[in-house]
Amino acid sequence: MSVVVWDGKTLAADRQATLNNTKCQTRKITRLPSGDLLAWVGNSESGLALLKWYLSGADPETWPEVQKGDDWSRLIVVHKGKVWEYEQTPVKIPLHQKFGAWGSGSDLAIGALAMGADAVQAVKIASKFNIYCGLGVDHYEADR
Repeated sequence: MSVVVWDGKTLAADRQATLNNTKCQTRKITRLPSGDLLAWVGNSESGLALLKWYLSGADPETWPEVQKGDDWSRLIVVHKGKVWEYEQTPVKIPLHQKFGAWGSGSDLAIGALAMGADAVQAVKIASKFNIYCGLGVDHYEADR
């Protein structure tokens, strides 16, 4: 489980993953050479499969099989200030609000954003109160 937050200029993510009932650190966010930002929330296996799918050209014909099951993940993409996500199909779902949050800590993060927090602060707040989020924050400012 995770929290990924977009505040209109910065994409931030927690670092917590669970492996064999033990907390461990991982990176859920990356900047591509193009400047695009990618992040995932949910199951690590399917999150990493989505990342690989996108980096390989995002061909709908090669959509990861793991996304068709009950334990799927979301891939969040920031491209030149525009944000969209992929869920269980290779269809772009655009974010129309000025900020957003995904993952198990999303409700806490949205509340924090609504009260004036930035993306990094919102991840920290969600991590403080949601047991599935934590172990630090990674973040990137989006290219415009």
